[in-house]
Amino acid sequence: MCWALFDANARPAKETPTMIVSDLGARLGIDPDFLAGVNVLGDTRMGLYVHEGFDADGRILPPIPGGDAEWVSVTTPYVMAVTHAREWIEYLGRASAASPPSAYERHMKFGPHARYWPEYLMQAYIDYRNEAIYIRGIPDRPESLPASDPKRFRP
Repeated sequence: MCWALFDANARPAKETPTMIVSDLGARLGIDPDFLAGVNVLGDTRMGLYVHEGFDADGRILPPIPGGDAEWVSVTTPYVMAVTHAREWIEYLGRASAASPPSAYERHMKFGPHARYWPEYLMQAYIDYRNEAIYIRGIPDRPESLPASDPKRFRP
């Protein structure tokens, strides 16, 4: 659901539903505090995080950039199984080669094409439990993705 609201985009402008809500909301006089919250969520992106512990029934992520200083509890994260940090570091180097420092953020938000991250998650899926969805593999290595059809995957 979050991807559909905050990251799905129309190319080439990469306009998201959040941007539309923000623009229209301002013109329609929607409460600025509400729109500020929408914009903070719209500025989020997928990312790779190291699990740092539990708080009650959820996992804790650092505060959203630009938001309050409160930490965010994630109830159903994607957990990478049998994938090593070195492989992701190498992948991110390939994905953002010869790009400015913001390449990581842009890549994790939009990917090289509009359906990149949803396709990856579908092809990387291996299992789920109430507390997590388990995935495996590197996006640009179709042979590492358990549900991948190398003929169809578009890295």
